[in-house]
Amino acid sequence: MRSGALLAAWSLLTLFSAPSQAAVKAPGTAAFALIVGTNQPMDEDLAPLQYADDDAARYFDLFSAIGARPYLLTRFDESTARLHPDAARMAHRPREADFAAVLGLLRGDIAEAKAKGQTTVLYFVYAGHGSVDNGKGYITLEDGRLFGDDLLDRVVKPMGADHMHLIVDACHSYFLAYDRGAGGARRSAEGFSKMATLADGRKVGLILSTSSAAESHEWDAFQAGVFSHEVRSGLYGAADADQDGRITYRELAAFVDTANGAIPNQKYRPQLHARAPANDSVLVDLRDVKAQVLEIDGGLAARYFVETESGVRLADFHNAPGVAVRLLRPREDVLFVRSVDEDVEYEVVPMPGTVRLSAFSPRPPSARGRGAAHHAFSLVFAETFGPEDVAAFEFSSVGGVGPAQGPGGLAFTGVGLLISAAAVGAAGAAMLGGAFFIAQSLEAGVVPWRPGGMGPTGEDAATANAVILGLDVAGVVAVAAGALTLATGATLLLWPVE
Repeated sequence: MRSGALLAAWSLLTLFSAPSQAAVKAPGTAAFALIVGTNQPMDEDLAPLQYADDDAARYFDLFSAIGARPYLLTRFDESTARLHPDAARMAHRPREADFAAVLGLLRGDIAEAKAKGQTTVLYFVYAGHGSVDNGKGYITLEDGRLFGDDLLDRVVKPMGADHMHLIVDACHSYFLAYDRGAGGARRSAEGFSKMATLADGRKVGLILSTSSAAESHEWDAFQAGVFSHEVRSGLYGAADADQDGRITYRELAAFVDTANGAIPNQKYRPQLHARAPANDSVLVDLRDVKAQVLEIDGGLAARYFVETESGVRLADFHNAPGVAVRLLRPREDVLFVRSVDEDVEYEVVPMPGTVRLSAFSPRPPSARGRGAAHHAFSLVFAETFGPEDVAAFEFSSVGGVGPAQGPGGLAFTGVGLLISAAAVGAAGAAMLGGAFFIAQSLEAGVVPWRPGGMGPTGEDAATANAVILGLDVAGVVAVAAGALTLATGATLLLWPVE
């Protein structure tokens, strides 16, 4: 963690002097990654997160391995700083002043790369808190909010990168790019905000952890956000189903969807929203990355997770039989590869080039953990992943993946509301009819609830008047509610959605 002017100045100096790692990318391409992680919420009603700084550090390691030049804003706790010394050395505070300063540095570096004739790629990665205010989504720094329009005006437009990808793991992250419609419903975002128009124009790629007003979860077993860990697992190479060295939006979306396929409780299932930029389906190109590789051939297909010697969990995956997986190894660390199915692990020692898991012998694993959410999240990566999953994957098959919901979803909701309106209206009419019946009976000298229905008394009249009044009020309220529901249902049924 950093505090004070001296440390801030040193942090800026190290960022200025750090050699660009973009040279390891394909010739003529310079990649940059702006990574922000915040545990502390601005909003008083939100609890602090535990692992947003861990996610930021692991994204830093990932993009460093890929060959992007990382810019990091987070506040590390002591244990995370020890686990990620390189990231801790480079980190700035996730506060407005530091964010503005880093944006200035990034803008200059991108301009310099473009002046050299390089194609520029920018990743904006966020892990932390998100919410909605007046229908517009925002993420937070420690001392400020960043709405979708802020990201457009401060990050997307001024940087001028040729390609840009946003990866956001936060509650309500969908509403960064798409405004909330009437009553909190999602709808086509055209014309609602600048960021939404940009997203619909597909100028910026989107990988968002929620497709609506959903929560994003952390899990102790990952020591990270569940969605962020899944995304990193895919980008390390596990999502490259066709083994062509390029991970597309479709491959990553199918990978995350398959990873969560066995979780029955929707509360714990990440709801990915993915949109590729126009004419650019590739999210990450690993073909020219100069990093060591761990290869698990298709004959050893199983459910695995990979940890470093210090216990940092790099990736989880479950390759289908016959499907090989090639993972980047970001450091010269000893890796421990656990086969969950066979309950064994492999100790993979550092070697140059490609290291094959089959060259090592399995052994009994260390003790496994327990927890309240352990059962639900232990089903992550229970289903196998392979090329056929990518081929069968439809963006509309995952809640909010791909374009915003079409007219089918709204029409279905509208029909449901029309049915509800009929039921509520009928109940209100029945109440008013009952009140009228009681009043007419009393005028005829009949008490409907007395044996024989005759012999009204003063007490009966008082009781009847109270019942009639109650039925009148309830009936009017029910009829009004039915009319409102009817209007809402008709509006949704007829609402024009692209």
